[in-house]
Amino acid sequence: MRALLGLYRPIRGNVSAREGAQLYAILVGFLVTFVSSLLIFEQLFGDPAKVQNAVAHIGLLDWRTFVATLLVAGFLNQGALLEELGWRGYALPLLVRKWSNPLLACVVLGVLWALWHFPREIPGILSGQQTLTALVQWHLIFFLSTIGMTIVAFYFVNAAGGSVIPAILIHGVLNHVGFTHGSQLTRPIESRAAPAPLAREIRPELGHGIGVDIIPEDLSPGERGGFDEEVNEYLRSTAGEMTERLGEMRPRLFPIHGLVFPTLGMVPILNSIRVVHPKGPNEIELWSYCMVDRDAPKRVKEILVQRSVSAFGPAGSFEQDDSANWTGVTRNTAGHQARKHRLNLSMGLGHEGEVDGLRGEVGLTASDINQRGFYLRWVQEMTGGPA
Repeated sequence: MRALLGLYRPIRGNVSAREGAQLYAILVGFLVTFVSSLLIFEQLFGDPAKVQNAVAHIGLLDWRTFVATLLVAGFLNQGALLEELGWRGYALPLLVRKWSNPLLACVVLGVLWALWHFPREIPGILSGQQTLTALVQWHLIFFLSTIGMTIVAFYFVNAAGGSVIPAILIHGVLNHVGFTHGSQLTRPIESRAAPAPLAREIRPELGHGIGVDIIPEDLSPGERGGFDEEVNEYLRSTAGEMTERLGEMRPRLFPIHGLVFPTLGMVPILNSIRVVHPKGPNEIELWSYCMVDRDAPKRVKEILVQRSVSAFGPAGSFEQDDSANWTGVTRNTAGHQARKHRLNLSMGLGHEGEVDGLRGEVGLTASDINQRGFYLRWVQEMTGGPA
């Protein structure tokens, strides 16, 4: 264990401090060049809006943001910080010694590394969100990226005397940017939320709230949710009725989460409704339901139910993750240090407004508007007067 933890030293062996500084300067230059090349390619042959989002996201034009990106990648990205001790710190040297062929070891480890990520795709396959063709295409690219990164990481790790810090920086920066695991560049905020890019939290009345994505006008209502074509076709077929009953903006609203004060919650993106029943101090009971349109075709209902259960059913992949998070948050806020501080719900304060077609106050930036509304309503109910 001590030997493994020693791999976190920035330089090891006979590498001098000066050589280490030069190595890390080259590594930073490589990362900037590589990411810039991908952005240039996207600018020329893809979507320039994605490039603008990514440049701001990683701080290529702001050295302070870029330094923060490197620090986050190196010390706060759990995927890189924890995985690399095993992949490039333990497994890669083992394979190199076994075969005496670094290139072969890198290729094999890159393939194993890609396969290790495969279980995360299972919920999407079971729920119909991911087609087999798309999965194969994506994983061919992913295999090439993990093999390529393993080769590059091996060079820098070897040059640093066996330290895994270069591998952590490479892995973390790519995770943070979103090329290896695909996040920001594939779905930039601007494209998901136009024409009110940051108007995503809506407070219809005090205490109630909903978070939405606003579908761009150039997309039909069925092209936002990642469903298969049968569901997309059904969503497109209901857009006219939705417009007639609820107004022109409603078909372009893609609800993500919501709450009707005090205990009726919803996750419309997965057709989930949940009722929270207080059972006693520090104990609640959650009743979860899957909601589908009565008039939807049978196959569409089956897809939506399967998708909801696999994500937010009692053993759903999201439910397990979220319940652990919320339980931990609740427990930690009762701790000795946490109780010394007031709960801060000021995010987006002063940046509320109105958006045409949306009822109620809207958070015009990332906002705690609905959290503030919930507690203000709670104070009113408990005191019988204004908050």
